[in-house]
Amino acid sequence: LAGMAITDLGAPVEWLTIDVTAGGPLQDALEVIDSKPLHYAHAVGLDPARVDGRA
Repeated sequence: LAGMAITDLGAPVEWLTIDVTAGGPLQDALEVIDSKPLHYAHAVGLDPARVDGRA
């Protein structure tokens, strides 16, 4: 399943929201969100190399 919404068109800040359902190794998912420029996993104290499981 996937969805997309574009909101606040014409406003100073317009938003594009994309929702996707995916599955696979948790480590792979964390590596994606931890890559440049995001670094989200490390920002909350998670090291993708030290996790295991499926998402």
